[in-house]
Formats: sequence, C-alpha cells, structure tokens
Amino acid sequence: MVIKNIFICYRRDDAEGYAGRIFDRLNVRFPNRIFMDVTSISPGADFTRVIQERVGACHALIAIIGKEWLMMADDASRRRLFREDDYVRHEIATALKRNITVIPVLVRDAKMPPVEIASPDLAALSYRNAIQISDADFDHDVGTLIKGLEFAFSEQPPSPSTAPVKVGKSNCLLWTVIGLLLGGVGFLFLVVMGLVFSSQSGSNSGGYLTLPFIHTLLPRNLLWPPAPVAADFEPVGRWTYQTENLTTRGF
Repeated sequence: MVIKNIFICYRRDDAEGYAGRIFDRLNVRFPNRIFMDVTSISPGADFTRVIQERVGACHALIAIIGKEWLMMADDASRRRLFREDDYVRHEIATALKRNITVIPVLVRDAKMPPVEIASPDLAALSYRNAIQISDADFDHDVGTLIKGLEFAFSEQPPSPSTAPVKVGKSNCLLWTVIGLLLGGVGFLFLVVMGLVFSSQSGSNSGGYLTLPFIHTLLPRNLLWPPAPVAADFEPVGRWTYQTENLTTRGF
C-alpha cells in the first residue's frame, strides 16, 4: 500500500497560528505524513525545482487562505502572489499542474479568490471546493477536512482500539485483599455450619460441635457443656474424683 503524504501551504503573516493547529490535528490521524514550510532552501538553489520535489512527493496539498492571502504585498507594494519567486504561488501551481488533491482551507472568515483576479497559474484553485475552519467549531471543521483526505486517499477511519490493562502493584494488592476476605468468609461459613449441625444433633452428641474440623480448632477443654457420663458407667479400680464449681468455667 502506497503511503500518501500531505503538504500544508500557508503564509506566516496570514495564517501561521491556524497552520500549526491544523498540522497537529492532521499529524494525529496521518502521523509522519505531513510536510510544511519550504523555507530552508539553500542560497543559489533553484527554488522552483526544490518546490517541485517537495510538493511532488505529496498526494494532497492544503492551501490555507486568510483574509490577507490574496492582497498581501511586499515592501515595494507589489502583491506577493504575483511575484515569480513567491513560494506559496509555486507550491499551489505545482500541485494544480500535477492534478493532485488540492483543498483550499479558509480561515478568519476569508473568501475564495475570484478567477479573474488570481494569477493565471492559480486560476484552477478557484474551482476547488473549499472548507471553512472557524474558531467556534474548530474540531468539527478539521474533522471534515480529515474525512475529505480519507476519501481522496481511499482510506478508512481507524477503528477505536482498547488499550491493554496493565497489572500493577495496586492491582496485585487489591487481589490479595480480595483473597483474604474470601478466605475469612469461607472460614466463618464453616464455623456457622458447625454450630448448625451441632444444634441439630445435640441429643446424640451431648451438645458437642460434631464436625471434625471444629474439633481440631477448639481444644476439648473449651468445649461446652462437658461430656456427660453414661448412666451405666461402672468404674473399675480405685478412682479419685475432683469437683469444681461449673460457674467458673465460662468462656
């Protein structure tokens, strides 16, 4: 698949702030595919050839037009758009000659230049459909520009992606706390079930907690009430009995 690039053409004195904002937004959608500022031309170089090379590497040109774009003059009061060495003129004229996508972007309530007052090599620009970008609805207007470029490049909008969830220290601590809580709930459940079974089988066990698990956790001298003595129990040999006040054996 051919990677298609975009060239932004503008005048610094006319729309520098807008050019920077538009560049930032377009670079998010078309990263590393935006060219701007053909100003670093070496002394003695053929600027028309340099512009042809730079613009020739692009597949779309965005011409940002402000209120002073058409009538802006140099120190000699000559309209810059009619000078033979004007960068903006040659950038747009080269793109029109190559018949690539050229989108006029109007800022600061600018109007499209009429055909009759534009230079001959820029006359075709007046027939290109323009996009108005305003401060009040900047995001929506730039979104329209992006959709136009996607259509010209036959590209689909990127599908939204979900960032992977990273397990950090806070997540590990959270799962540890949850595990401890679940373990505590499980232990309490076993204790309660033991008490339930004990109450249901009290006539057979004499009131003891009958689950083996509970007997392993509670010492026998803490079980209450004490084990009853069978009615037919007959001691053999010599026995010594020791009695104590049962009221002192509370928990």
